[in-house]
Amino acid sequence: MILRAGLIEVYLAELAERPLAARTLSDYRANLTAFREHLGEASCTLERLADYRQWLEQFTPATRAERSRQVRCFLRWGHAEGHWHRDLAAGWTLTKQRAQAWIPAPDQVLALLAAPADTKLGQRDQVVLEILYGAGLRRSECSALDVRDWDRELSCLWVRQSKGQKDRLQPVGESLAIRIDTYVTKVRPELRPAPEETALLLTRSGRRLAHYNVAELVRRYRRQLELPKLTVHSLRRAYANHMLQNGAAIHHLQQLLSHQSPETTMHYTQTSLEDLREEHGRFHPRARARARRL
Repeated sequence: MILRAGLIEVYLAELAERPLAARTLSDYRANLTAFREHLGEASCTLERLADYRQWLEQFTPATRAERSRQVRCFLRWGHAEGHWHRDLAAGWTLTKQRAQAWIPAPDQVLALLAAPADTKLGQRDQVVLEILYGAGLRRSECSALDVRDWDRELSCLWVRQSKGQKDRLQPVGESLAIRIDTYVTKVRPELRPAPEETALLLTRSGRRLAHYNVAELVRRYRRQLELPKLTVHSLRRAYANHMLQNGAAIHHLQQLLSHQSPETTMHYTQTSLEDLREEHGRFHPRARARARRL
């Protein structure tokens, strides 16, 4: 079976009907196109799939897992829809060996937040860093914020059409609320945005700060502070873990992080079943067996 581009387009059209973020659909398109190009004019056989999986070894474990998962879903769909008779994804298992992600300590985060200079761009940088850590936003969510998304009365940010195409209100602390207010009223006008520019966070030329700009901003301070593992995502993880360490409940963190399942939140916070069992044993009034009969 020669894999044609048109079949991928049919699959992507079906995916577009699900509540998936635009960036997720873009990743599917790029990875399935790379898969088809790797096959070339050869038939999609078990041998060619084994060759493709070997080709994936050049990438990081996370990239390999994501590409494998997306291609496997496509192959299963094709079999279910009758486009090919054999289930080519059968036996293609995904290993779940995830190393624990690095999470900056509270003192490292404090040093990061204190690093920007007292200039208009430095104050812009500080707002970005504080939003990433203080609200736990993804970089795409951060860059997509508009001025109208800041609700000072509620001390919340509206995060619109985030992962899963859902809107949510994200609460922020008073210190971050003051920081955003100062930025909106004093700093943002100095960046000279065009009248039609709606973005909250701007570049030095007054345009929207893109998601890759947010990542580069964090990389710049990572080099400055010599924190080689610092990323936008590690700040999101720090947001979750530092709240958990201070007593936040997993189900509340799940809502704040906009996760579909508590399992994802448990992975973020590196919480195991044993951790939860220990908490149950400490706090539930009937967790310990009684010596006497009731």
